[in-house]
Amino acid sequence: MCDCYEAKCKVCGISGLPVHLGDYETNRDEIEVYCKGHIPPTNCRIFVTKSQSGRYPKKFKMGIRALTENAKKNREINHPNLNSDFVVVDV
Repeated sequence: MCDCYEAKCKVCGISGLPVHLGDYETNRDEIEVYCKGHIPPTNCRIFVTKSQSGRYPKKFKMGIRALTENAKKNREINHPNLNSDFVVVDV
């Protein structure tokens, strides 16, 4: 089982950012989520879709920042909850 939910951007508060926290290994307060316009330049994983995914447009982009060592350890299972392949960039 996983914790799948829609988060708000840490900066602007826009809602609807799809998050998947694998196996309940990471708590929601251990990460920060960013919309495409507010992704920090450092200390963040950026996710960009390779193709259109349901209600999300082609080239959907968001960022997830791990705040704890636990979240960093689980970074491979914490990602956007999309029905699409995506590219990951660590900055």
